[in-house]
Amino acid sequence: MLLAASSDETAPRAPAQLHVAAHDAETSGCSFAARCPVALPDCRKAQPPVRQAGDGHLIACWRDASSL
Repeated sequence: MLLAASSDETAPRAPAQLHVAAHDAETSGCSFAARCPVALPDCRKAQPPVRQAGDGHLIACWRDASSL
């Protein structure tokens, strides 16, 4: 959803409006899993590791950087 808010015309867009659930502080896994339109089952199980996704850019996501 953050990428969809970009002014970059080539940025991926969400396919439809999504319901954004409130964040639950007691949730394990990725803190965005309940609100992410591309979340995987692993996203709800464990916090993803931080990794480099480009020059000076870090991400913490179970998905491959090219699919984001």
